[in-house]
Amino acid sequence: MFHIPITLGDEKFKSTNLPERNSHLRRLVVLPQLAQLCRAQRVEVPGIFRRQLHAAKILYIYTVVEHRLYYAQSIHWGVFAMDTKFDIDAHLNNLAADLVENFARAGRATTPGLVGSARESEVRRQLASLLPRMVTVSTGCVIDSFGGTSTQTDVIVHERDNCPVFSINGADDVGYIPCESVAAVGEVKSTLGKKEIFDATRKIRSVKELQRAPGDPSCPWAYRTFGDPTFHFGLPGTELDPINKELDLPLGFIICERFGLSVETTVSHFQEAIADAPPHLAPGIIISLADGILTFRNSPKNSLLWNANGADAMAFFRPDFGAFRFLIGKISRWCTDGRSSTVSPHSHYFLNTKADTRLVAQVIPFASSGSQ
Repeated sequence: MFHIPITLGDEKFKSTNLPERNSHLRRLVVLPQLAQLCRAQRVEVPGIFRRQLHAAKILYIYTVVEHRLYYAQSIHWGVFAMDTKFDIDAHLNNLAADLVENFARAGRATTPGLVGSARESEVRRQLASLLPRMVTVSTGCVIDSFGGTSTQTDVIVHERDNCPVFSINGADDVGYIPCESVAAVGEVKSTLGKKEIFDATRKIRSVKELQRAPGDPSCPWAYRTFGDPTFHFGLPGTELDPINKELDLPLGFIICERFGLSVETTVSHFQEAIADAPPHLAPGIIISLADGILTFRNSPKNSLLWNANGADAMAFFRPDFGAFRFLIGKISRWCTDGRSSTVSPHSHYFLNTKADTRLVAQVIPFASSGSQ
């Protein structure tokens, strides 16, 4: 562990309060002397520091961005000590804190459209860096081969290599994506109120109600997992069933910075929003980075559910390891264990191969060798 001695006095640092939800944190605006000192000591400034005080207390500094340090309480002197071990919990908590901070920064945009776009982009960037490599994260619309098209969706988690993306103007992360390749979809909101609940629920429903192309009827127990171009043979009873089997339908989630209403009122509006559609089309998780997680519950079985099918209540909880980490784990499960039809999206959407396809063409004979 390499110690960097540095005096922390009021003459060098200016302290201001963060928003009320982070009232236990304060922001230090650090003068260039810190960066100069680190360069002189040939020490790189990493994203996560520990601060070890003479009183033997250890406090975490979550991030260092543009010479700004975040710390747990006001301290006037001490030493910095660089971590020599990677702490995955601190790293993921750091990402969640960054996400909240970036939400707040995006809120300073001058139009609602720009605010929403900035927040959606940040969520997609964070998800893409943490999810399994067989998937990627885009925005746009989801389509099926029966003419169905979803509304524009903020976050679409789909296969990276086995999925044609019909992009608009060559954009890499915006386009029309076949539903057979989609593992999860999400909507991003700042403050979640009644209007936002209804809007997000409607958009996620428009994706989940699309019809994946059926596979070979002679193999009703066959299915495909995401990222795998081949398919698997199951046993009787393992047929794809998107109504009754959660992993056979994309996971739907809503992520927001905070609830705009009480948890009880949020649940009431959510129940109203999903009441006019089949229960399996409901979003499965509502994530508030500041408040916690809402999902469905089956009380007799004492189990959590990821759509409303079989649910008789909602469960609200705050996992110790953070709401964002919980969401990453849940989406990752759909990426690795989710199932889709056996059709190859590339072949199906480009070649559209069907047994009864007949090509009708004009026949143009070759000219005879004696003709002029």
